[in-house]
Amino acid sequence: MLAWKLTDRFTLAMANQISFYRGRPIEFGDDFEIDPGVEQTVLKNGLRASYGLDDKWAIYAGASYSNFLEDASIKDWWTPEVGVTFTNPAGSGFLVGLTGDFGDHYEAYGARFVLKLAF
Repeated sequence: MLAWKLTDRFTLAMANQISFYRGRPIEFGDDFEIDPGVEQTVLKNGLRASYGLDDKWAIYAGASYSNFLEDASIKDWWTPEVGVTFTNPAGSGFLVGLTGDFGDHYEAYGARFVLKLAF
């Protein structure tokens, strides 16, 4: 992740990730085996902007683009997100947000809640 703090309150961040997934056969005894046949590389690129309302509260919005590099039923999709965060001076806090995934003939909606405990 690369972040650029444009002002004391406004930060723009970019993250890029490449992941490789490979399934393994599952065997049940000597006679039964399931091979998921998964072998996939995923490339993700994302941008996020956050704005600090004060020293504890912030709002954020962003989007990431995910792309399967091998053949797949859904080639790529976008994931927008928006939410609010709270962090106390000790580093504990929470995040509440809305997110979704939008691809060709595919839509999914969700919510996020993250609890951060610093100790």
